[in-house]
Amino acid sequence: MTHALTAAIRDAAYAAVSPTPSPTPTLKVDPDQVTPGIFGFLVPFLVVVVVVLLIVDMVRRIRRATYRGEIAERLADEVAAREEAERTGQPYVAPDERSHASDENGGRPTGAADDDRFTDPRNR
Repeated sequence: MTHALTAAIRDAAYAAVSPTPSPTPTLKVDPDQVTPGIFGFLVPFLVVVVVVLLIVDMVRRIRRATYRGEIAERLADEVAAREEAERTGQPYVAPDERSHASDENGGRPTGAADDDRFTDPRNR
């Protein structure tokens, strides 16, 4: 009896210490029910389209604001030049006309005074 009792204790000790093999997990969910499907494609696609349209609109607005600032600066310069001309009594010359009229080369690029490519063909 002692032999049977020690064998039972030994078997119980081995059972408690040795790990029992676990079965390989099996898939209990239908894969067709857990895939993203058409909505999983459409929702991110629509988000990307909206983000791209927002970026295009933002770039357009920034460009427009930049152009408005440049135009406002040009207009302020022109008003200041007109007021300066009135104050000094000289005739007002628009900035575009001023740059070509005072050009020693007659509106041609600098260093082109002796270059035949920039001479007026009517003077040949």
